[in-house]
Parts: sequence; structure tokens; C-alpha cells
Amino acid sequence: MIKTSIKPHSKLDLLELDNKTFSVSKTLPALERIFKNSKLVFLFGSDKAAGLMDWPNASRLFDLSEIVIGLREGSSSKSIEIDCKNWPKQPIKIIESYNPTLLSTEIRQSLQSGQAAQGLAKSVAAYIRQNWLYISIP
Repeated sequence: MIKTSIKPHSKLDLLELDNKTFSVSKTLPALERIFKNSKLVFLFGSDKAAGLMDWPNASRLFDLSEIVIGLREGSSSKSIEIDCKNWPKQPIKIIESYNPTLLSTEIRQSLQSGQAAQGLAKSVAAYIRQNWLYISIP
């Protein structure tokens, strides 16, 4: 599904790792090996920004990479700057999101209940239908 959504963007590619979720202690070293001598940049939604410092080994993430925060609905650059003022590495980059109201959780819930997901790219919606994703079988 991600491959479908990034297809129009020639500079983006998808890398799949064995880890189901990102962890600083497991995923970051794997990425460092794969992208040796490269600058790693991580994009997080502003809904995750406040909790990043609570992650295990978070200081390593800040030491070894650049953090970019995409603004979600209800967040502002000023609120993110306040949330991140005590981070060990400054400045972070804050960017406007293409669709700040679009959340993967809401997409899954809408599709599982048989409703259309607002803001979903047509190519991704087609992929979801073709591959029978997020369907509920009674």
C-alpha cells in the first residue's frame, strides 16, 4: 500500500524490515548498517512528538539522526516548539502536513465499518479493495 502511495514520488522508496515496530535499540542500528555514512531523517506526526523523549534510548535517536515533525490537526509550530524545547538536539524541523486530518487509525476504522475513508488517495483505496484489506466478515 505504501508503494502505491509513493509511486508518484520518484525520490521515495520503501524499505521493509523484520521489526514490526520501530525501536531505537533494534531498528536504528539496522538502519545505520543499511545506510552507512548517510544522514538518517525521521518523520513523526506531531501527535507523537511529546512522547519521543520517553522512548527507551531516545537520546541515541537524537544524537544519530535528524527529527522532522509533521503537523497534525490541532497542532501548531509553536506548540511543538514548546513540547520539544527540552530535547537534547535543536533545532528540529517542523513541516505542514499534506493532509493533517488523515489518520491511519481512522482510515482502518472507516473501512472496517464499511464506510468510505475521507482523504484517502484513489490509488491506495483501489489497492485496499483489490487486496481485501480492512474488511469485516460477519
